[in-house]
Amino acid sequence: MEQIFQLIEQTCFLHKSRKGEYDRAASYAVKALRKTLEGERDRLSTVSFRIKTAESLKEKIIRRKYYRGASTPQGVLSLLSDALGVMIECRFVSDEAYLFGRLKESFSEEAGGGYFSCPAFPELWLKLGEPQPQRQQNGMDIYRVDGRVRLPELDVGFELQIKSLVNRFWSDIEHSVVYKN
Repeated sequence: MEQIFQLIEQTCFLHKSRKGEYDRAASYAVKALRKTLEGERDRLSTVSFRIKTAESLKEKIIRRKYYRGASTPQGVLSLLSDALGVMIECRFVSDEAYLFGRLKESFSEEAGGGYFSCPAFPELWLKLGEPQPQRQQNGMDIYRVDGRVRLPELDVGFELQIKSLVNRFWSDIEHSVVYKN
């Protein structure tokens, strides 16, 4: 049991030491998505990111039992599909489907493993073949896409969500009240 806790602590330390790299990767993803959707200013509210906190990382490692699938901190981090979170926030619920469609149009070149890229931003890969929207455990629908930023110094997984203002509001409440408790 002590080995598991050591692995978790070492993983969190490695994750924290990569904050600068994660910032660069997330900034690249945000810049690429903003540029891709720049003609949609009437629909698009903002594109933002977050880096997974140490507390959230520990919870996920334990909940998903990542310590069984990897024996090193690097191995655990490589299992994460959401070391970063990227949010495309739009005005209305109908805009979610529209913006997802625009991403599918732009990211149309197969990159391997179910991922797609676009010529303008070849380091950004999106897994766009999954049925959308996806049904969450809380019963709500969400446009959720796995992505990767593949920079020379870092290959990191991220979760892309497309949410309207009202869905963002409700998911924040649900996340705080139900999920975290």
